Amino acid sequence: MSRRGHLFGRCLLALAMSAAASSALADGPTTKPISAAISLANVPSSDGGVDWGRAEGTIDARLEDVLAVLHDYARYAALFPHFEQSRVLSQRGTDAIVYLEAKILHGATTLWGQVRIGSRSPAPGSYVIEAKMMKGKGNISQLVARWQVQPSADGQSCRVVFDLLVDPDLPVPDVLVSSELKNSAGRAFRALRKRVAQHGTIAARPTTSM
Repeated sequence: MSRRGHLFGRCLLALAMSAAASSALADGPTTKPISAAISLANVPSSDGGVDWGRAEGTIDARLEDVLAVLHDYARYAALFPHFEQSRVLSQRGTDAIVYLEAKILHGATTLWGQVRIGSRSPAPGSYVIEAKMMKGKGNISQLVARWQVQPSADGQSCRVVFDLLVDPDLPVPDVLVSSELKNSAGRAFRALRKRVAQHGTIAARPTTSM
């Protein structure tokens, strides 16, 4: 595979909403220590092709702070590298259609697509936020990103599982794509931790009256 093809494959994986921690996302102060352990794995897909990438760990924040970040679809571009646009096209509650656009290869190629994002609560207190590529609405083949959030008994932390599946239409071996998805899931998890820590710090600041 050519160097260009390899770079394109890596950048395409970054488009999967989940992916790498953005260099534009500055480290902010935290009010709590952040649990460092993240479990990474590949999970077989139903079609036997590319494996899902999975990252699992604990985020030391309340459920409302985690959900506030995951439901802020208009700011998704700030979470991922190469992104220049993240625009909500329509939204009802926590269900939305979002346009994403990224520039790669020094601006020579634009990746774009519309994803449908939905949030549901399959059990009391737990949430699933899932994004799927809309068929025929972009130049990416397959994209699924899923966050599962479960608060702890004391409500001071959340167990989070992030699953990512991207099958790029490129001459890239499945094993390489699967490995990249696992690593990208881990970087996405760390990016979420940083954003949640920043959100929690801002929310904890006292308001001043005029």
